[in-house]
Amino acid sequence: MSVVLLAVAISGLAAEFAVRLAQPELNPARHLRFEASQNGLPTLGPRNTEQRQIKNTGDFNVMIRFNRYGLRDSKDLATSTEEDIFLVGDSFTFGWGVKENERISEQLQTLSGRRVFNLSIPTGFNGYEKLLDYATANGARIKNVIIAVSMETDLGLYDKASAPKDAVPTPPSGAGNILKRIKGYLTDNSALYVLTTTLIHRTSALKALAVGTGFLTPNLEGVRKYEFSQQVIESSARRLQKIAVRFNTTVVVLPSRALWAGDHQTVEGRRHSTFVKRILDRGLDVIDLRAAFEAGGNPLIYHFANDPHWTPRGHALAAKVLAAHLKTKRKTP
Repeated sequence: MSVVLLAVAISGLAAEFAVRLAQPELNPARHLRFEASQNGLPTLGPRNTEQRQIKNTGDFNVMIRFNRYGLRDSKDLATSTEEDIFLVGDSFTFGWGVKENERISEQLQTLSGRRVFNLSIPTGFNGYEKLLDYATANGARIKNVIIAVSMETDLGLYDKASAPKDAVPTPPSGAGNILKRIKGYLTDNSALYVLTTTLIHRTSALKALAVGTGFLTPNLEGVRKYEFSQQVIESSARRLQKIAVRFNTTVVVLPSRALWAGDHQTVEGRRHSTFVKRILDRGLDVIDLRAAFEAGGNPLIYHFANDPHWTPRGHALAAKVLAAHLKTKRKTP
């Protein structure tokens, strides 16, 4: 038995290295990584590196370049002026899955004629403030700020030390949770696993089998569901305002896909509209992207088919709405 196990292990290692040699872009060691927040610094990318971001479903395969500050931006913070705009948000405005020049920040820069520095990193409100402070400490002259609020991830109980989220999806079973951890580990460490799952996603019969056995969860079935919580909304609005009042701030609200998919749409609609009203009541300058996304009748077309983030088309729409709003705002006495 031990001989069989040893043979299997050796075969697996050989296959792993063969995949890495034949298809280096599948090597997880070269895939997107972040450095966790520590010593007062925000979460950042590894400085002066280039990494690949690839989706095994085939939705995207792009290169991510981090500058000397650990940010995804070709501009140097030290060259900024008070006329420039600083965009901060999570993975959406970071440009998850899209090329750097396709992001909302670069498209807004083209439309507005003003430089836009992108400070975005997958994090939350506390991280956004750290990113703004970090940029300032590195020479950024920050006056004009856009804070992007993701309704799928950003709201929480920020008054508590742990800042728990208000997500209430059905918790996975013990076995389901273990499977999720195993899949995460393999995704981060095995090129052979990445290749295998890529083949599954691109073969209809195998994909159907994987979904049927619970190995894969269809994209829209994984949309986060939230119960309505006035406490969470108030806490989030207070935390957001504390950041916003420090600058000439515009808040842009990124709607959750739960508005348009699944059985939680009514609750999400109430949650969305209530939060927008609360931050407007606090005197914040707010852009709600919901109407723009719904105007064409199919808001989900602005998202990848197998990933929650925006396609270049989604970034373009958001940039267009922002540019029009900022133009009006500058004309207002």
